[in-house]
This record gives sequence, C-alpha cells and structure tokens, in this order.
Amino acid sequence: MKDWKKMLLIASVTALSSELYWNIFSSRFRISLSVILLPVLLMTLGKNLSTIKTCITTAIIVVLFRTLLASSGVSDATNMILLLLPNAAFYITYGFVFAIFISNKHTCSSKTLLFTLFTSDWCSNLVELCIFESEQPGSFTLQRLGVLAAVALFRALLAGLFLIGESQYRALLKKEENENRYRRLFL
Repeated sequence: MKDWKKMLLIASVTALSSELYWNIFSSRFRISLSVILLPVLLMTLGKNLSTIKTCITTAIIVVLFRTLLASSGVSDATNMILLLLPNAAFYITYGFVFAIFISNKHTCSSKTLLFTLFTSDWCSNLVELCIFESEQPGSFTLQRLGVLAAVALFRALLAGLFLIGESQYRALLKKEENENRYRRLFL
C-alpha cells in the first residue's frame, strides 16, 4: 500500500473513532478514544511513515469529517472549521511531540513508548486547553491539568498495553516459525 494511502487510512480511522468522546470541560473540549487508537496505528500500520505528516493529515481529516457531520447545511462551514481548529492543534501537537521522543519506531523500548504516549497526550491536551483559555478565560486551572494528566495516563496505559501485547505476540509468532523451520530442517 502506498504511503499516502496508509496516511489517509490512519487519518480516516482516527477521525471515525474520534466521534466516541466525552465532553468534560465544555461542549467543545472532547476527550476521545481516538487517542488510544492513533499511536497504535502509528506504531503498526504507520511504522515506516512520517509521524508528523501522518498527524497533520489526521488533523485535516478530523476537521473536515467533523465539519461535515456538524454543519449539515445548518451552520456556516467556515465558522465550524474555526471552532474545530483546537482539535486540529491537538493532533498536530501530538505528532510533533511523538516524533521528538520516538525518532525510530522500529527500535523503541517499552519505557520510552509509555513515556512518549503519556507526554504526547498530555502536551496535546495542554495546547488545546491553552487555545480554549485564549477564547474563554478561566478555563485553565490546576484541577483541569490534573484531570488531563489522569486522562493522558489512562489512554497511554491502554495504548501501551495494546502495543506491548502486539509486540509480544509478534515475537511469539516469530519464535514458533523458527522452531517449525528447525523441525523441518531436522526431519
């Protein structure tokens, strides 16, 4: 599959899964399950892709998808896009932070992965919250920072467990394949 097709697939799956969310601070600040799925897709399907390009593509697709869903001819699409820019900033920030800590997805340790997942999620939510603070003063509080840290930790652990489990499963399959090869060679 071509790289751009993989990027579009990752972006589309993330955009669809971003519709499973909770509003915790306001109706525009979403805590989504897509942030569990995004790093899994980046580390599996997008292992050879640029993280930053993939996350920028994801941000664009998410904004377009949410604009199409929300506007449905009732509201102005331009205003809708402006309202969704903090969401785009989330995915772009996520990609940059992720790329800073994981430069080579093939040789990433479990500790680095978990730290990166948490840091990427928390920093991205922080950027999104700062954008909301500029629009609605008073939305940036220590309590909200704590909630965002807890959410980031939860999502990072879920994504990390899935990725570590997937890695262990691949290692087990490789070991079994090697044993079968030796068995056939011996016979």
